[in-house]
This record gives sequence, C-alpha cells and structure tokens, in this order.
Amino acid sequence: MKKGRSLGKILLMDEEVDFASFVAARLRRTGYLVDVAPDASRAKVLLSEGDYDVVIADIIVRANGRPLPDGGISLIGWMRSPGQKQPALRKVPIVAISGSTRHSGMENILTTAAGLGATATLAKPFEMDALLDLLEKIIERKDPAVTSG
Repeated sequence: MKKGRSLGKILLMDEEVDFASFVAARLRRTGYLVDVAPDASRAKVLLSEGDYDVVIADIIVRANGRPLPDGGISLIGWMRSPGQKQPALRKVPIVAISGSTRHSGMENILTTAAGLGATATLAKPFEMDALLDLLEKIIERKDPAVTSG
C-alpha cells in the first residue's frame, strides 16, 4: 500500500462486538478504512453520510439470542431497492456473511442474500485471507482504472 492511500473504504455491519472488532482491526492493518455498525439502522445512517467501496453485512443480527429484523437482509433490500433515494447505493458491492448457515432451516440464508442482491457471500467462520482476497477482487472490478492484461 502506498503511504497515505487506503485500499478502499468498507462498512462492516455486525452486532457481535468481538468479531466486528477483530475483522475491522485486520482490515485496517491491511490498509482499508473501516466503519462498523451493529445493525441495519446504523448502517443506513452511515451509508447516507459517506461513500463506501464495499459493505460487509451479517445477515442475521441478534439481541438476547433472538434474531432481529434489522439485519443484513433488511440492509440489502434497502440498498438494492429501485426506489432508493441515493441511486449510487444500488451499485455498492455487498458481501453477505452469516454463521446461521449451521442452524437447521437456515442453510440457504446466504443464497437468499445473493438473490436479493449481495455481490458475494461467506459463511462464518471464515478465514480472513478468504475475505481479503474477495475484497481485493471486488474492488479491482469496481475500479475503472484497473484493466486486465
């Protein structure tokens, strides 16, 4: 990474404080600027106020062990909505993540997220290198200055 230049700006939405802190710290050490939101409501505020290269969204957010309606599915739907008041948000790549795929009845939650408009999906737990490789590919595709060859 060139000094003073980030690899990109990422919004990480996950209510698990320890997990979000770990991932954000690793992304920052790699050279990304990272903001963290615990739920879709806060993520929507941050997205309305700033430009992000990628959103990483946990599909299911929980409070007291119970799933809340304010998770990644809600965020993806809001971002991809044809009625989105900020049309540029419809084009921001989204990486959907979830640990719920291990639970009965939730095996296809990441497929659902992709169907709603997630650019890519990762099941938790995942290797950080897998996330970093995925982010690099997504941002390279997004950057018009990057050419193949």
